[in-house]
Amino acid sequence: MSSMPRIDSVLEAKRAELWRLHDDLHGEITATAPDLNRLDEVHTRIISMQSEIDAEAEAAVRAANAEAAIRAANAEDVEAAIRAAKAEAETEIRAAKAEAAIRAAKADADILIARTETRTAKAETRMAECRTEKAEEDLKRARPFLGFCLASLGTKTLNELKSLHAFHELEQKPTGSPTPVTLEADTDEEQVNLAAAVIMDSVFAGSPLVFVNSEEIPWLPQERGSESLDLRPDGFATHVGMYRQYAPAGGMSICNARESVRVNGVTLRFGRPSSPILHDCVALIAEGKRKIAAADVGKIVWYANCMPAEATFRAILFDPNEFYLFTVRHREVLRIDYASWATLGCMDLLKDSLTLPQYVPTWVRLLDAAVRQLGYSVKPGAFLGAGATGRVFRVERPGNGSAVALKVVKKRDAAFLHHESVYLMAAAESPFVVKVVTEATPVRAEDGTVLGSAMAIEPVGQPVRSRLSDVVCERLWLALFDLHQRDICHGDPRIPNIVLKDNQYYWIDFLGSLINDQSGPGSGKLADVITLSKSILGIHPDAELSCEDEVERLHYQFTEESYKAIARFLFEMLVSR
Repeated sequence: MSSMPRIDSVLEAKRAELWRLHDDLHGEITATAPDLNRLDEVHTRIISMQSEIDAEAEAAVRAANAEAAIRAANAEDVEAAIRAAKAEAETEIRAAKAEAAIRAAKADADILIARTETRTAKAETRMAECRTEKAEEDLKRARPFLGFCLASLGTKTLNELKSLHAFHELEQKPTGSPTPVTLEADTDEEQVNLAAAVIMDSVFAGSPLVFVNSEEIPWLPQERGSESLDLRPDGFATHVGMYRQYAPAGGMSICNARESVRVNGVTLRFGRPSSPILHDCVALIAEGKRKIAAADVGKIVWYANCMPAEATFRAILFDPNEFYLFTVRHREVLRIDYASWATLGCMDLLKDSLTLPQYVPTWVRLLDAAVRQLGYSVKPGAFLGAGATGRVFRVERPGNGSAVALKVVKKRDAAFLHHESVYLMAAAESPFVVKVVTEATPVRAEDGTVLGSAMAIEPVGQPVRSRLSDVVCERLWLALFDLHQRDICHGDPRIPNIVLKDNQYYWIDFLGSLINDQSGPGSGKLADVITLSKSILGIHPDAELSCEDEVERLHYQFTEESYKAIARFLFEMLVSR
């Protein structure tokens, strides 16, 4: 508050007093008998009052100057505040513009990447089409020579097996089972294959195997990475959970095995093995012809050489009158059993050769026994993936039909599954870890023999297949940080070992995990960080990580923000490539 009004009022009062003293002095001077003492007193007071008035006036000037200075300073402060506010506003505007520019640049980059990927996909599609066209042209030119080669291969195989007494013709059995269908000699191949499905349905009744028609679906690779050259056997046999369904010719939609196609009460299935990984679970390959020739025998030998090297399986070559049953191990034909469909006992031969436990692939027996023992059910397309030791299938609980993931391992790897089961249960409090529904349990065959072990987990998620975004990258790192905060090391936190369900990420495959790792951000957690970094950048696990020093520096800060910083750092590297 200003002091000037108070000073002004004091000055006015003193001036009034001064004028009164002057009046007194004038009165004394003009008096008839002036009082000298009174004159001195009044004069002294006038001088004193004048000094006081001068002092007050000087004080008023100083106060006015001070107030002016204060007002000037305040004005400068206000102006400075206005300038600061303007500068701050301009900074915020520039930051907003910069952020908008960054977002626009990212959007442009995403659009550019999408366009590039689209162009790349189109180019790859066209290249694939060109390769397919070339392969078809080459095949047309090579077909006469190929037929000659297959005929030579077939003749050679038959002669070698006969010389080794490994070619056996079935003798008539008075009590043998007849075939469930008969065909005329001029039946076309499509009808022959349908008849084979009816026969195989009878053969596999009560076994863990089903027969699947694949005559229109290429699935057997001749050369890795060249799908256009894949072969199309007429059919194959495997577990119901190990093949993926396709609609047959005519566009008929198939929902599940029970709703496939039924002919005379027999279920006809159409499809292919769910994955090349499951080719070792194929128990039988079938090929139907109107009339068997030596080249057809050569074709079966060709199929055998395209199967996994460790596989043991049967192959059947048939026409309306007869069939050849091949026994193949490690891609080598060891034996051929020949029979006429009219020979009594041919069905017994097929049933014994295809369904006895020792002839059923181990993985098929293991999955079938696990499903029955634990009370689950399985449908076509159940295969979810495979790891270093086990294979995972989508199975359903009885009653409500809710899905869980069933992991099965062979007997030699049962200890690893038990290890994983224990660690998953120990990490159950983390929201980023799948939950154990059925802990690792020995799986036994009907005779009590231990085949392996099985464990059920939930939820059933999907692999992370989409292109990584900055948000996804950050969420993966937060999922890893949650484990590390709980002193849990995953051991192999690669992108294939995390699944997505209802917008939530879950770690799986804890075979290399370490629980209660209290070494701080030390070796176990650091190894996890390096592994995930390489996985995000697409670097081989054994290769060197060029940015390892920076990733390690951020990791050792060991905070949620530092893990987010790693995510941003790696994503920027990923985008800049």
